Amino acid sequence: MRGFFHEGHWYEDTGMTCRRCGHPVYRSDLAEYAYQCFHCDEDLYSFEAMEPDGAYVPPVMVARPVGGIALNEGLEYLLDDAGKPRIFAGWREAEAYLLGHGVAEADLETVYFIEIDEEDGKDSGCAFKVVDADGVRYYTSPEVLGLADFAQSLHENERDGGGSPLPLAGRIAGAVECPEAAWLAMADDPETEKRFSCFLIADIVGNVLWVNEDHGDGLAHYVFPLSAVLEAAAMEGDVWDLLLARFPNARVDR
Repeated sequence: MRGFFHEGHWYEDTGMTCRRCGHPVYRSDLAEYAYQCFHCDEDLYSFEAMEPDGAYVPPVMVARPVGGIALNEGLEYLLDDAGKPRIFAGWREAEAYLLGHGVAEADLETVYFIEIDEEDGKDSGCAFKVVDADGVRYYTSPEVLGLADFAQSLHENERDGGGSPLPLAGRIAGAVECPEAAWLAMADDPETEKRFSCFLIADIVGNVLWVNEDHGDGLAHYVFPLSAVLEAAAMEGDVWDLLLARFPNARVDR
């Protein structure tokens, strides 16, 4: 089956495209609209979509549920020789590859062809990894554009409405969990550096925050104590200025 993951939800392919941009459209979550275009970030009436003219075919990744587990509970991706999810030029190429490598045609019904919008990653905010006592989880957030936003979210959303402390990921505005394979593919792709504002790794157990961000002199790697980031977020002033004044050797790629 063909479709697209968006904010943790699976949307099946409709066979229709957006009249404005030519990208695939998916069923709208709103009853008054027929479709939604994630590329344009808009819901569409039926007349705003059309059958594809063959001008654009989205690239896809191939995945299947782990051990038959329900969708969104776990997926395993077809990997390339480098151990990253293999990306095909389109679903027909992916289907031909699978059939040519021994997959029966009937078994294709259990395979997910996950469409990738090549432009969707631009200005996509932050991708971050959280390591805690329970393990490792991966997230993206279009609302977090860098370390300053990340720190502010941690500080402002420390507790829920009832006063109970929130887990770190629950404090990040717009955070959406993503599969490990997809996150690793983004982190290993040099082109992704142009799409995401930053990559962060928050190790709660080790009290460390790794930051990969352009802070004015090119993309660079920084390491700060996570507790110090929280302290800086609670203070007046620019988070970067506060942290670099306290940790002048935080940049580790010089």
